[in-house]
Amino acid sequence: MNAGDLSFGELFREILSEQSRVSQSVDKQDMDGFIDRIFNANRVFFAGAGRSGLFVRSFAMRCMQMGLTCFCAGDTTTPAIRSGDVLVIGSGSGETAALVQMAKKAKSLGAEVLLVTIFAESSIGKMADRIIRLPGSTFK
Repeated sequence: MNAGDLSFGELFREILSEQSRVSQSVDKQDMDGFIDRIFNANRVFFAGAGRSGLFVRSFAMRCMQMGLTCFCAGDTTTPAIRSGDVLVIGSGSGETAALVQMAKKAKSLGAEVLLVTIFAESSIGKMADRIIRLPGSTFK
């Protein structure tokens, strides 16, 4: 199916349908553990690059709206991460160099690392305390 062949309404419904299929494919126990860590963290930091970065920034905003103390890595007002904090990383490949370094630093300071990815066995996946694996593919 070519997006150019669809009306806006048809494309919108297709996107919602795909999101529903993806969300239903996520393991409930993995999701519950992931959410539990976020809600029990002192502070929650979010990091991602490209489309994954857009996703984590919007998720950070929603978490902030629920009353959690949230920061996006790289923003000028973001404090240093520390023990008791959680770093949520969105990375399709799990190999983005800057995100790998962020995960290493967070772990070295005693923070937990949570990952949303296609590749659970990636470099970041090997460091992560919790992983949400999404179906899909990436160019990396």
